[in-house]
Amino acid sequence: MRVFTIIFGFVPAVWIVLAGLAGIQPARAGDRPVVRWYMPDFAPLSILDGPDVGTGSADVVLHYLIGRMPQFDHRLLPATFLRLEQDSAHYHDICAPTVLATPERMKQLIFSHHAWRVALARVVFMDAERASLRRHIRPDGRMDTVSLLSDAGLSGGYVAGRSYTPAIDTALAAVSRSAVVTALSSQESALKMMELGRLDYAFGYSFELRYALEKKGVAVASAPALGDAAWQHGFFACSRGALGEQVLQALDALLEEPLPADVQRASHRWTHEDELELETGPLAMVGERS
Repeated sequence: MRVFTIIFGFVPAVWIVLAGLAGIQPARAGDRPVVRWYMPDFAPLSILDGPDVGTGSADVVLHYLIGRMPQFDHRLLPATFLRLEQDSAHYHDICAPTVLATPERMKQLIFSHHAWRVALARVVFMDAERASLRRHIRPDGRMDTVSLLSDAGLSGGYVAGRSYTPAIDTALAAVSRSAVVTALSSQESALKMMELGRLDYAFGYSFELRYALEKKGVAVASAPALGDAAWQHGFFACSRGALGEQVLQALDALLEEPLPADVQRASHRWTHEDELELETGPLAMVGERS
């Protein structure tokens, strides 16, 4: 299996949301079908605002790839993973990068043959709160998320519509209607609420933590979830239909070759090489694509 390291990051000139995106009906630009790329607020993989907008670790790579696919009219639209799931059930011109292939998403989406091996999400907490969470941390340093989410004395947060890890997702599903955890719009909101003392912990990724630390100087700690593997796969995904198939086929063909060196260097700005690697090979069964 050939492996080469990448990450996403947009250049600012490409991060343009056209006024026509206010409508959600599929469209065509001349003879080119429109492809709407749904971009989550998932810094530093995709950075949608602030001084670093367009430089996130899915932007540079996606910019390079869409520049090599002129047969489509590419539009970029900020949207949550939850909206991706909802809209892809009704519209057939939607794609997104770094999507985990959960059972629910596989009902509405098809996935690329290439995938990123992504370091898993963790339980995030302010360093000052370590003592209050210690009773849920096993001797090997892993957090018992079932025990944690059963603790009425602690409050947690998660980003609505995001899939984290098998252990975290399973624990969240069991308490999703409980006051113990709060659904939030972004990881930035979770970190801010922890700073304000309104949350004791949240869930997030190591690269998110590093980005937050570098930008805000926040003293944050984390622990992996008990029962999780070391990594999971994140794919390009498109809504089911002929257009989605065409986009993924073109994209997979481009990714048969290594990315240019300058693109790879730019993609590493916010992450470590062991946090996101592009794999090729036996992942083609995901999403029932041949």
